[in-house]
Amino acid sequence: MFRSFSQLKSPVLTVIRSGWFTSDYEITDGTYTYARLTYKGFLWQSAVAETSEATWTLRFEGYFPRKVVVCNKEDKKVASIDTGWLKNRTVLTLNGGNRLFFVRESFWNPTYFWEDIKRGKILTINGEHFSKKVADIHIHDKVISNPLIPLLSLLALHMVLVKRRRHVAAA
Repeated sequence: MFRSFSQLKSPVLTVIRSGWFTSDYEITDGTYTYARLTYKGFLWQSAVAETSEATWTLRFEGYFPRKVVVCNKEDKKVASIDTGWLKNRTVLTLNGGNRLFFVRESFWNPTYFWEDIKRGKILTINGEHFSKKVADIHIHDKVISNPLIPLLSLLALHMVLVKRRRHVAAA
């Protein structure tokens, strides 16, 4: 169903919405589909992120949802995301204690990137508006040397979509 990220030939992937009235998003290179993000519930309380290697569940935690918990198929916590209050960085904390940062490049540009203190930029996501094409993902790190690329690409997509929905709701 999905092609493995290790078989990726191009460092640029495109995120498309499956339909105008669905909440399914696919990460593709134009030929093959590498991952899918599907939202459940009327208010997008949870999401299912699928790749050929794994399946994760993303759930908001708390009354004012600023934390996201990432669980695997067995419902064991793999990571947590903390957006914080009035912060420009979102922190992803993995079970091993490793921390990654999701940062917006500029106030004027809807470009975000995942950054590791040791490796630098891992991947960048550029948002698109009013199009079936939702975003472009540029992978800066080697997929084979970093097994987190599938999860990070889906989490980046999730963070961009949630920020968009919050901006629309606030307008």
